[in-house]
Amino acid sequence: MLSVLAASAAVHRALGREIGFPDPTGARFAALITLYALAPVPATAADLAAQAEAGGSAIMRHLVALERRGWICRGVGGRGPFVPIHLTGTGHRAAALSVQRFLQLAAELAMEIDAPMLGAGMEACRRIESRAAVRLPPGGGQIQN
Repeated sequence: MLSVLAASAAVHRALGREIGFPDPTGARFAALITLYALAPVPATAADLAAQAEAGGSAIMRHLVALERRGWICRGVGGRGPFVPIHLTGTGHRAAALSVQRFLQLAAELAMEIDAPMLGAGMEACRRIESRAAVRLPPGGGQIQN
């Protein structure tokens, strides 16, 4: 299990460095890609926080950083976390490039993994994620004396 977590963290760091998002949570990348997927429809900070699984203040910090880069702009209407947010032309190009770089790096990282090993790894991750999604019964998963 620790190997899976270590591999996940290593991939996350590599992707962050490669696409220029050193954010350890991935929330900034998630916000950018969500806006890219929804374009031209705007999203709100509340929408983006939910999608990125980030808190309101955290997503606002990421949005400020994206706004400083000129990648997003805030629309009119709404208040606070409900102001519509759009990608700018520069943001759209940056998001497209980020997706491309993400997919290239992901393919490179998995290049030497053959199909049976990849399938087994995906099944193991699916089972771990499924098990983690359900609540263990009282005392479940604890070491008994």
